[in-house]
Amino acid sequence: MLASFLASLCLVVPAVQEDGAIAPAGAWVTHGGSPARNRATLTPPLRSTPHLGWSYAAPGPIEGEPLVWGGSVIVTFSDEKERGLALLDLRDGSVVDELRFPSAARELAPALWDGVLVVRADELRAYRVGTRRLREVWSRNGAFGPPLLYGDEVYAVESAGLTRLDAATGETVWRQGRGLHGRPSLRGDAVYVLGRSGDHVTIDAVSRKDGSPLSSVQPVSAPGGVPRSGPGAAFVAVMAKDRVVYLENGVQWAPGQISRSLVAGADQRSPKNKVSATSLFHRAEAAEVLTGWLVTIPWEESALWLQTLDEGFVPLASKEDHPELAARDDAPCRVGSAAYFAGAAVDLDTHVVLWHLDGEPAGPMIPARDALLVQRDERHLEAWRTRDPVRHSDLSYGVVLGNASGERIVGARAVLADSSIEAGDFLIEKRRGEMSLVKVRRDGSNKDLSRHVLHPLASTLLLIDANDRIRYAAGALSFLRGADALIDESLGDDYAELAIDALPAKDYDLVGKIVARARECGVEEKRLKRAVDLLERKAAEGAANRKDDKAVLIETRVAELGRRRPDRLHAMASALPEAEHDLRYQLLRAALLDDPSHAGSLAVLDTLDPLLRASLLSEVERERPGDPALAAKVKSLLPAGLQPPEPFQTEEWLKFLAAIAHAPVTILDPKPAAPDLGPEERKLGAASLRWRKDLKGFRSENLFVITPVSRPGAIARCLAMGELVCQALDEIFAGGENRRDTRYPLYINLYDSKEEYLEQSASRGGHSGLGWTAGHFDELDNLSRLYLPSGDESFEEVTQTFVHELTHQWVRNRCPLFTNEEAVQRLHKPPTGGYWIVEGFASLIEEFRFDGTAWRWTTENATSRRRDLATSAEEDQRVPWTELFAADRAAFGKLSKASSLRVPLRTRLGRVGLASPTSLFYAQAQTACYYLFAGADGAHRGALRDYLAAYYRGEDAKLDVASAFGMSADELGKRALAFARENLH
Repeated sequence: MLASFLASLCLVVPAVQEDGAIAPAGAWVTHGGSPARNRATLTPPLRSTPHLGWSYAAPGPIEGEPLVWGGSVIVTFSDEKERGLALLDLRDGSVVDELRFPSAARELAPALWDGVLVVRADELRAYRVGTRRLREVWSRNGAFGPPLLYGDEVYAVESAGLTRLDAATGETVWRQGRGLHGRPSLRGDAVYVLGRSGDHVTIDAVSRKDGSPLSSVQPVSAPGGVPRSGPGAAFVAVMAKDRVVYLENGVQWAPGQISRSLVAGADQRSPKNKVSATSLFHRAEAAEVLTGWLVTIPWEESALWLQTLDEGFVPLASKEDHPELAARDDAPCRVGSAAYFAGAAVDLDTHVVLWHLDGEPAGPMIPARDALLVQRDERHLEAWRTRDPVRHSDLSYGVVLGNASGERIVGARAVLADSSIEAGDFLIEKRRGEMSLVKVRRDGSNKDLSRHVLHPLASTLLLIDANDRIRYAAGALSFLRGADALIDESLGDDYAELAIDALPAKDYDLVGKIVARARECGVEEKRLKRAVDLLERKAAEGAANRKDDKAVLIETRVAELGRRRPDRLHAMASALPEAEHDLRYQLLRAALLDDPSHAGSLAVLDTLDPLLRASLLSEVERERPGDPALAAKVKSLLPAGLQPPEPFQTEEWLKFLAAIAHAPVTILDPKPAAPDLGPEERKLGAASLRWRKDLKGFRSENLFVITPVSRPGAIARCLAMGELVCQALDEIFAGGENRRDTRYPLYINLYDSKEEYLEQSASRGGHSGLGWTAGHFDELDNLSRLYLPSGDESFEEVTQTFVHELTHQWVRNRCPLFTNEEAVQRLHKPPTGGYWIVEGFASLIEEFRFDGTAWRWTTENATSRRRDLATSAEEDQRVPWTELFAADRAAFGKLSKASSLRVPLRTRLGRVGLASPTSLFYAQAQTACYYLFAGADGAHRGALRDYLAAYYRGEDAKLDVASAFGMSADELGKRALAFARENLH
């Protein structure tokens, strides 16, 4: 029954990406994510465990899903009296602006696209989303349904039918049909809505171009007969072009039977290829995935999560397998080759659980550029990140910049929490142990502005003197909005005057441009009335636009005003004390986002910490990709002697700059053979003869990487990850015996392509099993050969291999517990027992969490795949503990590598995984090392280090497990498995 019921799920997703089929990277533009409402986005997944970045408390219960575009987040909420909408800054969760709609009886249902926001309140309204405010640009009276926004197209159902509006003006482009309802969706050339045929539901498609009808489907083949339109049918989402339609709250097929969705497709049994439909009983919304979609259905008082395929489906979670996921019915979403649902991230190809959030979220997880938005409970929205954004000063206590306490600051401007501005003379005083900002009135009385909080959600205050020096800042939110408000005040005055000056030039297009700039700066309409009246009158007359010499002069003044903002921001940054680098960072970032070629701001970058500088430039590059001025600045920051190939990859070289900020490097060029060459120079010279001529050597504290310079992102990852792994191992073995007289660098050959990696590995005697690897440590040549993918997602897949092999190399070359000679002797000594420590310890380190951006590492890993395999396997599937601990290298090599064992896994969705005795050896050895390292409050950690040292020293008598750890092999295995189970999700 299950197979026949689910056979209807198996549809093929078109390979060609249609308009609206997937949300742009970094965006979630409507309920359901994309215009097709299929919960799919181009935003790359967070593949390592995120941590909490910020939390926002809404004034009332949150409604719907947060929307995202760029650095803006839109959240809607309601209470007993009104509905509201908040604009948040994605970086820190601060409230940029807030709107209230006291008369809004229905959910606001916002739609967002490229800085335009459309909401349904008492009327349909459109706003321009700015960095400081939401500015209304038009409104339309009428009983509109939830809007949909795509590019310059706005769609909404009203009493007169489906209407398309112009996003810039709100004017009607076309109107079509009556009796339509629900939320529209868009895919390809069509807009889809729900219609009615009598009291039956239909699925109607109309042309985006002119509203002409394209098709109308009335489902006719389903359990219970023809579906009837129910009051809960809220929106339609086209899941796989004309074939799958999702209804949010379903339609009624028969009494008591409500379908969560319909599958509509061609009926191959009908000679006329008649369109039919099948009911799917979803418990939550579905997400379109690469091979179909991800769905949860009711199943035996629980849920069954499924991923459909072209020719079938894969059960992912049920109450028997992964009951914690089956108990959840959150709407999933697809991000690249991964999906978020039920508090977890899952790789859709391997079904491996990448991570699981602490605590269960109350709603779906929404991808947002480099963050994940999670509704924690009714009123709290959280942002989770895998990397820390640049931390800025916490100004909640008040910061005085310069020696201003008690000083009267003449002719200054103060920005209050509501962005209003007060001008005059001010004092900064210390009252009751806190700094206060006081305005000096003409009558001699004072006004304490630190208590003048108008905005209910913030208390930001900012004081800037007549020389653009910031003298006081307070409040938990970014002071940058205060600086913007001051600049807007000045620019607005100039634009308003310029609009009047431009009228005699009769260049009406230019006047309109100036008026628009003035409005963006918040100039009141009454100051622009004369210019606006003239524009409207000339437009009605059809007057021709002219352009004379005066217009050219006006254009020059417009251009000068356009440079004013980055100039002012740069001036503020330059006047800051050197210690206030966080505030300078914010100002420079704003200046460069406005104008990446701003020479003054680019020059100030040289005074920043290299890591902060790389982070700032990376932020600007993300917002202004391919900017030539930015590329030139990045080139100038590269180490001398490093000539990057063209075309210049700005983003990749910024990763390189961030890596060498953590791990400074010396760059070597190949030299002719000579007696006085150092060991690194000799290795580089030999590689340039055997491998290729265009190699460089990158010498950091612990590594010597030989590679071409064509892949800067891979070089950066290699340096950052390698140095961080070495730091972790140095800390683990710190404070003990040091028998090393020399600590050699870890030699690494980093190849341009996987083909080059395999070719060079084979030429040096590499074994035949390297085809699936990204790297290996060659013990005889004493170097690691690596191929690292450039993309973040691909790199995450090979990180564990990289760390595993690098750990082998570090133990051989740098571990302080034995000498170089002892390590070499062990390599050539006949096999002995205790080999589990070699692979077990490297496997332990490989599953540590390494963050090369935040430069930190942790032993915590609640989704360890090796420990999952060890604990999930049956006892008769595992390698017996006594055999495992006694095995030498030869015995390990004889274990079968055939994946013939079926093991249910907790970190992999679906019922079973396939394992081999070899993979279980790795898993059990790692589990034992994990217990000895982290279990029993670290009581066995010293014994673990001693055991590792005994193996590499060749002290075979010390390799008996019972003697080394005070427990039998079976007891150690039992404790290790129990500890691992406690620490797995």
